[in-house]
Amino acid sequence: ELVLDASIEEYMYYTEETLRLVNWLRRFSDAMLESGGENEQG
Repeated sequence: ELVLDASIEEYMYYTEETLRLVNWLRRFSDAMLESGGENEQG
């Protein structure tokens, strides 16, 4: 049981970190697309 609890905690931690990274990458790519579009227009 202890091993299972520890693995679940670890899994939840890595899932949270992964979601944080995905959200950051999404914002980063959106910013790049926005700046790229502005540069093409201007």
